[in-house]
Amino acid sequence: MSLGSLNLFFSFYFSKKIMLNEIALIFFYVIILLYSVILHEVAHGVMAFYLGDLTAKYAGRLSANPLRHIDPMMTIFMPLALLVLSGGVLLLGEPNRFHIIRII
Repeated sequence: MSLGSLNLFFSFYFSKKIMLNEIALIFFYVIILLYSVILHEVAHGVMAFYLGDLTAKYAGRLSANPLRHIDPMMTIFMPLALLVLSGGVLLLGEPNRFHIIRII
């Protein structure tokens, strides 16, 4: 094996390993981002509950279950559309409903 072909082999092998590491890193970033959005929305519901508004509790939104917080338009369609159109992603959960009269 010549030095040039050996260099080509190693550069291909190591670039492939780096690519798999980057894919794993992106996967973990998405999972962390998803749970961060969910925790943020749960915090809104807990604060409204603390101030006397039971709307989030009755809607089942005081949960860490991701399926309760997924809005098809904002959590699935919009991030995919932004990824295709601009290369960036914006992840949003379903907003918590509240009644301002119950809080005041």
